[in-house]
Amino acid sequence: MGIVRTFLSVIGFAMFYTSKTIGVRYTSLCFLITGVYATAPCLITWLANNAAAHTRPVTAVAIGFMSTNAGGIVSTWLYPKSSAPNYKFAAKFNLALNCFVLVGMALNILLLMRRNREKVEKREMILSSMRF
Repeated sequence: MGIVRTFLSVIGFAMFYTSKTIGVRYTSLCFLITGVYATAPCLITWLANNAAAHTRPVTAVAIGFMSTNAGGIVSTWLYPKSSAPNYKFAAKFNLALNCFVLVGMALNILLLMRRNREKVEKREMILSSMRF
């Protein structure tokens, strides 16, 4: 479901970038806030559940939070007062990042589906190397 929520944020950033009126910008924020804030728990859960061993999920989540917090530093330069109220560069930048995340999520889903299909098809070969 994270891919659907990320798609909402892509719609919001695209609306904000192309907007000419305050009403459209306000509507775009509804999409943005819903998409961005609903995607974060999905991604954190995905990170923790797809890291092997007991120490890797903790490390993966920590790196995820560090990456997220770096956005606060980057936003200092993305939203200068001189580009207010449209913030065209910031809108393009955020739209590009969200599209990158959307494509990455789709590719990851396809990869995991393929790997799971291979596990089902090669079950006997995988289990033959294990001793019970």
